[in-house]
Amino acid sequence: MKAGREAAFRSVGATLVIKEAQRRLDALAAESVTALRSASIPCLMLRGPAIARWLYDDSSERAYEDVDLLIPVSAREEAAKVLLGLGLEPLLDGAAPSEQAPHAKTLIGEAGTVDLHWTLKGVGVQPEAVWAALGEDAEELSLAKASIRVAAPGARALLELIPELA
Repeated sequence: MKAGREAAFRSVGATLVIKEAQRRLDALAAESVTALRSASIPCLMLRGPAIARWLYDDSSERAYEDVDLLIPVSAREEAAKVLLGLGLEPLLDGAAPSEQAPHAKTLIGEAGTVDLHWTLKGVGVQPEAVWAALGEDAEELSLAKASIRVAAPGARALLELIPELA
């Protein structure tokens, strides 16, 4: 019986750690989206809570480790500046272009990591086409006192089935 109790406490502890990490990432997502909107930069959440809240009754059953936001390719420099203004820092600042991802910029801070995407890894279309396709029929998700656009269910399913894209 003692081992069963210890396992139950470990399970509860792990769930609380996941929920706290998700709460911090949700707040970071809300702050990032709000700042981007204030700068007139549209964005779309790709994964994380967009998937967890869609597929699971308890979002802690689908942990996420970062915030994936898609922005129009034309806004990538301005969007990065906005997120730098929030105290985030580029993960690979100063790295050679060949060492940086061709589809996203990773920014890190105390609350977590934001992957700022202008396209998806490995897709064979222009970034503008990715933005148009994923933004079509986008829905709103209420998250940490913010309304965040998320891709339509079909696009979310694709992102969940092929996680390497984001």
